Amino acid sequence: MQIKQFFDWFQASIISFILIIGLTFAPCAIAIYPSGGGLPDKGLERSLQDSKRITDSFKEEFPFYERDENGKPITSEFVKYDLSGYDLSGVDLRGALFSVTTLRRANLEGADLENSIAYATHFEEANLKNAIFKNAVLSKSFFMSTKIDGADFTGAIIDDPQREAMCKRASGTNSYTGADTYESLDCLSLDIRPGK
Repeated sequence: MQIKQFFDWFQASIISFILIIGLTFAPCAIAIYPSGGGLPDKGLERSLQDSKRITDSFKEEFPFYERDENGKPITSEFVKYDLSGYDLSGVDLRGALFSVTTLRRANLEGADLENSIAYATHFEEANLKNAIFKNAVLSKSFFMSTKIDGADFTGAIIDDPQREAMCKRASGTNSYTGADTYESLDCLSLDIRPGK
């Protein structure tokens, strides 16, 4: 009879021990595995929303960060962006839309903006050396003090006052297209010579 009582006591002790250990380490298991072993996590939806908000904020602040398999930025519409001082050298921006965007002091050296639209965009003091603006629409945009050595503006639509100012400092040949900057701005039709 004593042996039976001993086994009952031993069995109860083992069960109690397992229960205590289980309760002690169960919160750690839930903390390690946020899914809670398949239990619904009410905070997960909130954290995913926060994650999406942070990602969207990052994409807005750094629009050229995400790129497709060819290296072209996924974002191609920049409406009311402030991209002052951005380094966009060599970036493929063909067909991009810039509207009321600021690119002051931005580095666009060697960037390809063929067939792009830049309406009321500020390029003041930007580096446009060897940039390609073939067939771009640059209406109401500003190019004061830009570096345009070797830029290709063939077929681009530019307001005459801006084109006249650029013709006075136009020089160089685009290393990608071979176009002469002075000729690509059609400066001869304005009868303006570089440096005058």
